[in-house]
Amino acid sequence: MKTPSVAASSELADRVYLVTGSTRGIGLGIVDGLLARGGRVVINGRDEATVREVQSARGDMVAGVVGSVDDDEVVGQCLDAAFGGFGRLDGIVNNVGINAFHGPLAKIPRSRWDRTMALNLTAPLIIVQQAVQRGFGKERPGVVVNMSTVGAQQPQQGIGAYCTSKAALEMLTKVLALELGAQGIRVNAVAPGLVATETSRKLWEGNAEKLGRARPSGRLGEVVDVAEVTLFLLSDKSEWMTGSVVVVDGGALLVTGPAAAASDPAIRAEMTT
Repeated sequence: MKTPSVAASSELADRVYLVTGSTRGIGLGIVDGLLARGGRVVINGRDEATVREVQSARGDMVAGVVGSVDDDEVVGQCLDAAFGGFGRLDGIVNNVGINAFHGPLAKIPRSRWDRTMALNLTAPLIIVQQAVQRGFGKERPGVVVNMSTVGAQQPQQGIGAYCTSKAALEMLTKVLALELGAQGIRVNAVAPGLVATETSRKLWEGNAEKLGRARPSGRLGEVVDVAEVTLFLLSDKSEWMTGSVVVVDGGALLVTGPAAAASDPAIRAEMTT
């Protein structure tokens, strides 16, 4: 499998970013990409030891906040670390997400539905709301990237709450882009396909070659594939883009329809990232 690397530059020097759910996988890849480009980053995760480990390994260019961002107090702490600790906020990556239930929507417990929507949909809105209240986008352009999924565009049985929350997140992205453009804030989303991370290991381990052959790109995605697109959307190179949803799936949506998903569990797994 191809293993590309994150490019280093100084294009984001002195800029400050908040990346939620950023102690592993795609979130951590985005953090490392921002650091490689000269940025400073507020990271976030629920496990204190992991947050501190990631922060310590990356030095004073990183501030860590422990907690779940469906808690408004944790959101406030994240923004305090940016505006108070680093003195500014240039971009937000709403990366954290959860798939809290596997099964038919007719059987999902209310608590699991509420948890999914709180973290995947409401938290990104609250983060943007609180950031704008603190002046995000006022003195300099601001940019938001929301992490969606190909499952938002291809409905799948068994993960309906997750797909629904991400589809709503894509609409939230477009509405915020429309409403906040005049305030100097761009809002876009990235929709990854299946990426070979530790979190998704059970979906691809022992099946990576087959899954790779099933898409035009010939391979599974890697963290850097999604990170580089996210970094592009955070940079000035994409300054004429807002309200867009960028699919990064190696072409999987071109060949992964309902029939294929129903007949092959390995292909069906594509939609759960």
